[in-house]
Amino acid sequence: MIFMQKKTASSVRATLGMSITAACLSMAPSSVTAQSQLSILCPVGLPVQQNSGPSFIMGGTAVAVVEDYNCMLRNPANLGFINKTIFSSQYIYDFTNIRESGAHTNFIDGYPEQISLGIPAGLIGTIGLSYNFTSNTSAKYRQDAQSFGFDTSTIEYKSGIVLSGGTTVWQVGWGRELPSFMHLRIGASYKRVYFASTQTVLRTISDESSTVDSRDSTYSQLKCNGAGGGIMLPLGKFRVGLSGEYFFAGELKVDNAIYSASSDTTNSFGYNSSVPVDHKFASAGMRLPPSLTAGASYMVNKEWQAAVDLGATFWNYYYSHGLLEDSRDDAAISFSSGVQYVPVPTIMNPRYQETIRYGAGFRYTQLSADKSSEYAISVGTGLPIGRQNGLLTFGAEFGRRTNSNYSGLSENFAHLSIGINGGRKWNKSSTGNY
Repeated sequence: MIFMQKKTASSVRATLGMSITAACLSMAPSSVTAQSQLSILCPVGLPVQQNSGPSFIMGGTAVAVVEDYNCMLRNPANLGFINKTIFSSQYIYDFTNIRESGAHTNFIDGYPEQISLGIPAGLIGTIGLSYNFTSNTSAKYRQDAQSFGFDTSTIEYKSGIVLSGGTTVWQVGWGRELPSFMHLRIGASYKRVYFASTQTVLRTISDESSTVDSRDSTYSQLKCNGAGGGIMLPLGKFRVGLSGEYFFAGELKVDNAIYSASSDTTNSFGYNSSVPVDHKFASAGMRLPPSLTAGASYMVNKEWQAAVDLGATFWNYYYSHGLLEDSRDDAAISFSSGVQYVPVPTIMNPRYQETIRYGAGFRYTQLSADKSSEYAISVGTGLPIGRQNGLLTFGAEFGRRTNSNYSGLSENFAHLSIGINGGRKWNKSSTGNY
């Protein structure tokens, strides 16, 4: 006979998360399958790069790159260069291969990464609107059945964890040129942030006469405000840029419920799976970390452009009062570099193949979990649509994610991107008579 002890009210979300994480990462590799074990360690999941199609194929560089289809994704000052109505969108397919001491598992995910608009407003400047998916908490972990003896019975135990959700950011921004100050572009944005994540832990314990199923479900939600700003300065063939973002504290709400169902031949106990055995609520202040990124780009000639970005996310300013996982206690550094090539960018009537863009890049990112990082290389192409009024981008990124605390664990990933971009200048002035 199996007896289950009801969870006490003193058990909180943080304790649950820490215990599950430790259990998951210490299991024997032959007995588990998982989708991004490292995302379980990150407070708000793995970061999703804020890219347009053109920036994706350049390794994520954008802070000092003049590109209409970037809108305000990496630097709101880019809006100051836009003089036509712009639409940009990107969808990502995420393929992950997890290896742990010889064992491996494959997973596939997909999500819309961003949708952006840029709308010129005359002397005011250019207005930007965007939706961004900025972090992903998706994770799955399943342990195969384990058996052990207890008195004269054999006990079988199974467990698993499923997480879903992430962070979405709605943004409105503005940017314009300051002609009297070296043609400096400035920009600013307001951000409305929504973080939501559901974590479900499933456990089954059984012997010859009874089975107990337990479902421990935790829903976490945060709503907060943020602000972004940036500058971009052209210096001949060079451009330099600086952008940053800051988030105000919000209230994190956590709802935890435990459900159980059981059966046994003696009918000496039983639970209804639709009624929680234990139900708790908690809330606390939470602040997301600010970040700062500097960038530079260089027009080698009319065909070639190179760019580099260097940034920091200051996780030492993050807190959730123990309701979410702890983060690293220092700044997480990111670096990206990329190049773009267009065979014939300026002649009046080029052949189609002479206007196709080609890009490649490299990036390195430290994650929010201590001693975790990822790196990736990217390649891609941009196919013009119509008379240079749009761009269809296809990109591929191949990378690796590791944590030095778990030397036997690594995650190889591939991101395939499809970007649809368009633009049109509605008001055209006459420049003369023919």
